[in-house]
Formats: sequence, structure tokens, C-alpha cells
Amino acid sequence: MTWLGVEIGSLQAMGIYAVSTLAGALSFLPGGLGGAEAAMVALLAAGGAAFGVAVLATVICRLVTLWFAVVLGIGAVLVLRRRD
Repeated sequence: MTWLGVEIGSLQAMGIYAVSTLAGALSFLPGGLGGAEAAMVALLAAGGAAFGVAVLATVICRLVTLWFAVVLGIGAVLVLRRRD
């Protein structure tokens, strides 16, 4: 968040991430798609970030946490299939 010009404490950032992850789990969709993002944007905006910055931070966070793991998983499946 500091890179995006928003001063937010580490505890507040961890709390926003945790609450948005729980909101995503409550959506009952794979990876919490939709619910986690909406909660994260709303909480970041409520914490003082501009809406555009909150959206950008959410996209970056989801790319680094969710989609990076998905890409690693797909790569592992492809490697394991080649072994057979």
C-alpha cells in the first residue's frame, strides 16, 4: 500500500486481508471470487484509500496470492501428466 501512496498500518492491512478472505469463503465460490474482492475494495476505501487505488491494490493482491498458486498448480499438473 505504501507503493501506491496509501499509509496503512501492517495490522490494519492484515485485518483487511483476513476479513476479505472470510467474506470470500462465505460466498461459497472457488477462491472466494467476487466476495473477497468486493470486501477488500470496500475495506481499503473505508480505510482511506481512493477507490481506484483500492481496486488496483486488490487486483495486485489477488494476482499474487490466488492466481500465482493457480498457475503453479496448472504447471504441476502438466509436469505430472508428462511423467506418465
